[in-house]
Amino acid sequence: MTVPATLDDYQALLDNPEIHQYPGLGEAGSDNYYVDESLLQALGQYALDFYLWAKDDWSTPALYEWEFPYRAIFTSNLITEGLPKIKKSNLNSNQWNELFGSSLFYRAFAYYGLVEQFANTYDKTSASSDLGVPIRLSSNINEKANRSSILATYEQIINDLHNSKENLPTTSRLKTRPTKAAAYGLLARLYNNLEIYDSAYVYAQLALSMHDTLLNYNLLNFGVDISMPHYSDNPEIIFYTPMMTPITLFQFCANVDSSLYGSYETNDLRKTHFFRDIGGRNVWAGNYSGNTSQLFGGIAASELYLISAEVKARKGDFESAMDDLNKLLSNRYKSNQFVPLSVANAEEALLLILNERRKETAFRGLRWSDLKRLNKYSSTAKSIVRKYNDQEFILTPQDNRYAWPIPPSEILYSNIPQNPR
Repeated sequence: MTVPATLDDYQALLDNPEIHQYPGLGEAGSDNYYVDESLLQALGQYALDFYLWAKDDWSTPALYEWEFPYRAIFTSNLITEGLPKIKKSNLNSNQWNELFGSSLFYRAFAYYGLVEQFANTYDKTSASSDLGVPIRLSSNINEKANRSSILATYEQIINDLHNSKENLPTTSRLKTRPTKAAAYGLLARLYNNLEIYDSAYVYAQLALSMHDTLLNYNLLNFGVDISMPHYSDNPEIIFYTPMMTPITLFQFCANVDSSLYGSYETNDLRKTHFFRDIGGRNVWAGNYSGNTSQLFGGIAASELYLISAEVKARKGDFESAMDDLNKLLSNRYKSNQFVPLSVANAEEALLLILNERRKETAFRGLRWSDLKRLNKYSSTAKSIVRKYNDQEFILTPQDNRYAWPIPPSEILYSNIPQNPR
């Protein structure tokens, strides 16, 4: 083994693309797609387990969606411990600071993915006692960690992001490396999910003040497997990371939900560029990765416009909220075909914005978190129904199964509490 000892060593560790991926179990459990029963039978028990939100013990002892984020956390901890051993100087201070900020960002991003997949819906009245995920702040693999509360988990993420943004650069030549705008964007996403809307708005605006470019869909090519540019050439992307993709989300499995597809108007170019007809099946082809095999799990300016619009609508400023939404949609419709949307009140604006949020961010790993937070309210609660072997399987609002089961191998090793199903 080679012990990392230089700044370049630490940068190489952070640039490992394998560990920086957003968990995809939530997207696999969401309502944006379905799989034909005949194909489900061939996919095996593991695919059935997460597709049908299985209540019993899963057939697999381990999960990449649990393992890979903790690999990223281990790497981040290794770097935060090692950097103080390298003296900071005028020659290396920029690289030193960026490495420190990046390691904290990646750790926060990994914990965010974990808590959104493996913990129940955030409730401020019980967050201090509800179970989150184990927090590891040391690279010592022999230290065992118990499950922290959901509140403590989010507080750790927030603390890491606040410390990271002070050290991250304003720009980066690689979209896989975080910037200040990426830290602001993740804070906006997190606070929006926690319903701390004032903070969500502040950080969305800070991120947009540094990176507000939207991709004009009129400039995209059609007639190819995927219309989207490679992520490195997509001006809308603030931070790129792929999403781990369970097999049911692969193109040969996943059929796009008909109600989702039907929600796009004829002149909406997302209907053109997000979907493809393959053998009579309507499949997803709108990956911001720029290829057909990897879903996008990062942060883009479009999400931040939607957060800004949502917060404004919730605060009653529906006209300004619609300005944000219309700016986004004007880049999504055919040239000279978009008519700015208008509403009569904040309630109408909010429902419209939430609907456009689902359409805009489909298959980006956000729908699971949206379902969890919106299911708390009767006006936006939704049950998801799937059919298999002449049976209906239903995921109801506030169901315990919105927290995926922790891998049995982890339970066996660390003896932490399993999520109730």
